[in-house]
Parts: sequence; structure tokens; C-alpha cells
Amino acid sequence: MTAPHPYRDEAAAYAAWRAWADGLQLAGDPAGPLVLLGDLALWLTDTTEGERPAAVQRLADALERAAPPLFIAQPGAPAAPADAESFGYWTPAALAAARADARHLAPAVRRKALGYYDRARAVAPGLPAVLQLLRTEWAAYGHSLTPPPAAAVFAWGALPGRGLALRAADVPALGLPVGSVTINAAGLAEIAAFLGRCHRLGREHFTPAMLRAWAADAEFQLSEGNTPTIEIKSWDALSGHTEAHTVSAAGLSWEPPAA
Repeated sequence: MTAPHPYRDEAAAYAAWRAWADGLQLAGDPAGPLVLLGDLALWLTDTTEGERPAAVQRLADALERAAPPLFIAQPGAPAAPADAESFGYWTPAALAAARADARHLAPAVRRKALGYYDRARAVAPGLPAVLQLLRTEWAAYGHSLTPPPAAAVFAWGALPGRGLALRAADVPALGLPVGSVTINAAGLAEIAAFLGRCHRLGREHFTPAMLRAWAADAEFQLSEGNTPTIEIKSWDALSGHTEAHTVSAAGLSWEPPAA
């Protein structure tokens, strides 16, 4: 009887991922609280109840659209901004070097590694490289949290020994149904200013509870996959026509899914 493939055991793979990810330092100045890309992919898969490769593609699309700054988190060190050199693995020279190194591996591993590198394509360093790897490697190994060693580069958001992350504050801009997004104090101030400019009753009419009710409308729009936009109907607007305001990213706060 053949032993089960270790990467097909989702429970064991998830436990291994959490043990690895929990060892990373995800809060570092100036980044603030961070969230791993691998966690976002997992949570998105759970939320949409779909296949992980589809969730990975959706995450890559969101990253490409929003282009948030990325950070490197690793055990025992503060998080650091990820610059172009952080993603240089896929430059032509580095890919050629990896292929050369693979030729010194044991025969069985060498065949697998060379096959992997032969399929790989060099890309420019930076976010495009990350997105290409997310779309190919994460999707190709969508049944597991940890690809086989020959494909371990960027394994679930990791450079060797390191994790790719983004600021928790930048997650709302991705527009993903992951965790909870709320209107914070800055967002409430935006709403109050908007009402003061555009509502016929003026700013002083609106109590804190009323402002929170307007914020709840924006949060509902977010939960439906829309922008956090509120509207003043034409009959209540000073202008006589409908007025709208979309709360900025600075006015949104994000909380990860409950464990």
C-alpha cells in the first residue's frame, strides 16, 4: 500500500504552514501590522468555498490592480520593505544559475528540478515577478500549502526562509471578501465633512450615532463587493441632485478572519 502523498494531506499541510507562519515577525516599523499573502489566499479560498487555484488568481489580480507595497518577514528579524532585488530569482542570470546548480543533484531529484526550471520563464524583478509566480506556482500546487522542494521558491508567499506580506492597512484596497473591513475614525470624519458640504441639514444635524449609520451603509457596500460609497438623495442634497462620496483607503480598517 502506497503511503499518502504528504502534500495532499490538507490538515497536515495547514498545520505545517501555521507553524512556519506563526514564527515570522509580522509587525515592524514602518510597516505596522502585516498579513502574509499565503494567509490571504487561504482565507479567500475558505470564504469563496472555491478551489485554491481560482482564489490565487483572484488574489494576484487584486495585487496587480492595487499594487500595494510588499514586505519581507522572516524569523528573528523585523519586517523589511521588499525591493526589486528581493524578487531577483527570476532574472535570466539567476534562472540560468539555478539550472546549473540543479545538474549537481541526485538523478531523481535532478530530473524533477530541471523539468521545473525548463518550464520556468525569467521575468523582470519586482511585483510582476511575484504575480507571475503566484499565478503559476500557487495555482499549479493548489492542493497543498507547501510545494515540493524543487518548486519551493515563493512557496505560499515565501522566499527561502522568508514570507511575503503586505500591510494590513492596505488589504481593503484589494477589494477581497476576506476578514472584515470597517469605517474607522478617519472614515467617519470624511463622512461628516461630506455631509457638511452636501447635505441640506448641515453637519451639525448629524449625531455620532447618525454618522455611524452612514458608515454602516458604506460597510454594507463593501460586503457586497462594491466600493464603500454613500449617497445623498437629490431631495436632501444642497445641489438638488444626488451626491456621492467613496470613503478613502485611509478611512478603512481591516481585521483578519477569526481563528
